[in-house]
Amino acid sequence: MQDKPSYPLITLLVFTLLIFRIMLGIWTNFAHEDYIQIYLLGLENAYSGLWSYWGPEIVWSQTRLPGAMQGLLAGLPLRVTGSAYAPIIFSNLISAAGLILMAFYSKKRFPRLSIEFLLILFLLLPFCLFNGTVLLNTAYLILSGAVLFIAVAELFLYREELIFKDPSYYFLGMGMALLFTYQLHLTWVMFLPFIFVLLYFEWKRKEISLGKLLLYLGLGMMLTGVTLIPTIWTYASEMFMNSEGNLTFQPERFGRIFDLLARYFSMAIFDITPDFDVIDLAMKKSLLVKSLVWVLKAVSILHFILLALYLFRLRKSTVVQKTLLLFLLTLIMSLCLFVLGNKHLSARTYILLYPIPVWLSLYVYQELFQYDWVKKTVLTCLGLVFLTFTSIGLMNRGDIYSFEYKIDDIEKAMQERNPGAFSERRATLMDEFK
Repeated sequence: MQDKPSYPLITLLVFTLLIFRIMLGIWTNFAHEDYIQIYLLGLENAYSGLWSYWGPEIVWSQTRLPGAMQGLLAGLPLRVTGSAYAPIIFSNLISAAGLILMAFYSKKRFPRLSIEFLLILFLLLPFCLFNGTVLLNTAYLILSGAVLFIAVAELFLYREELIFKDPSYYFLGMGMALLFTYQLHLTWVMFLPFIFVLLYFEWKRKEISLGKLLLYLGLGMMLTGVTLIPTIWTYASEMFMNSEGNLTFQPERFGRIFDLLARYFSMAIFDITPDFDVIDLAMKKSLLVKSLVWVLKAVSILHFILLALYLFRLRKSTVVQKTLLLFLLTLIMSLCLFVLGNKHLSARTYILLYPIPVWLSLYVYQELFQYDWVKKTVLTCLGLVFLTFTSIGLMNRGDIYSFEYKIDDIEKAMQERNPGAFSERRATLMDEFK
């Protein structure tokens, strides 16, 4: 790759990978009830004539998250374009924006890595393909996670060489990401430890007033909290209804720390899980896909081992030590949330944290890319990821797990302006407050 960025090449690269991600999202992963419920939120927002006071369901407590953010994210594209595909395209644009933001930020902190490689890496990471190309509330959190990580990295890892010299701007970003996430997913609570600790660090430095930091944090929250105001105004007392239903205490889950560790670190590797329904169907249809999947699985194991071993070699670097500490502390936080929550163990639950393990991998790439054969090998593996996911998508196109399989029902619901013609919303305690 060229040392100097070629902007026409970058534009073509981003456009190509974006089209690939959108098509993958259309071809796969629309059979599960969670995806259908998010689309129904969009249909209700676009065609019911009612304001979206409530967002995604919280299955464990039979409640819904407050705020209109999810309804608008899925509903406005339907209103503006009239296309059934618009919500999933818009979801892909938002998740890709987070990954592109991470790529350009990474270029700033890892100058020896080309922007072309970083864009390919972030846009083709299997974890972000599985969880970022679909129409699901967690897909939007790829952007939230990028904003949160950049603020944390600047104020913790690179505090003496800030991109924005005034740290208030990072709190503005965290405030925006906080209430954006609050209306989409319960893992908004992950923001709180970061915000409190970073506020404390800045207060200790005494370079800028705590009042100004809180002002910018509050301003950021106001910008994305606008869609929450009608719910607070109308249903403030109902917002936390049965919230205790989301909590439990299962101390035996502490024993799954190594399982969680593997899932967390695997966000950064070329890991592909044959147990996903879309992969299973594609493997049954095609021997080529089956071969590609298992080759990529073998590659991902070697990739995992290589990154872990080389990070051990880099452990004396101060910035690597601080990033490893960040990884460890967030692992402990995730474990505690797992022990206290009802949800089964899934890496997708902790999608906000995906930049941290990827950041660790970038230290390794920057060191090893001095060897041309290593760079070529990694790019070959990313090409294998592209080929494997393209094959999986094509094998699922129009089949039971694809968005296209439901398109007739969706278009009927749009023509009749009746979301119920597509499917029914899950019953929750908030149903009477519409």
